[in-house]
Amino acid sequence: MQLSQVDGDVAHLPATQAHIFCPMIFQPITVTATGLWRGRTVQFQDKYTNGCERDNKTGLLFRF
Repeated sequence: MQLSQVDGDVAHLPATQAHIFCPMIFQPITVTATGLWRGRTVQFQDKYTNGCERDNKTGLLFRF
């Protein structure tokens, strides 16, 4: 559902939990996604300060 809202463009996901305060703990995390979205190849990679920041910016997409 999240990807449907942005037509598969992970970089344009809205911050779903913008009001959650993330502790200033430096635990860098890099996420990568590669796949097909409606017949076209999509790729995404970004770095975040920690998992909380990642979740604030990408919602449930990278929680597993």
